[in-house]
Amino acid sequence: KAPPRSRPPDQKPYGRTLVILPQFDFTIAGEIPSSFAGQPLIFVGIVAARPGSAEKLERVQVEGLAVIPLENGKRPDFARAVCAPPSVLLDVVRRP
Repeated sequence: KAPPRSRPPDQKPYGRTLVILPQFDFTIAGEIPSSFAGQPLIFVGIVAARPGSAEKLERVQVEGLAVIPLENGKRPDFARAVCAPPSVLLDVVRRP
């Protein structure tokens, strides 16, 4: 079966994880490990859309770049961080 025309044949879509927080919705490409539940996390991202924008959203939408757990609740544990794929990061950097 031929791939859709909107995507080159070698590029595969990434799964996404949505985290609903009190202040905003955080979406990141990939999966956040269940081991992150119940521990302090650092969410790194950019605001993709704000309430009242053309998309008629009720909450701030944040496009996730990384989720970093805190080691012993104090220091960032970069070794276990979940980062968006490079293609997603490049898309964010290239935006006007």
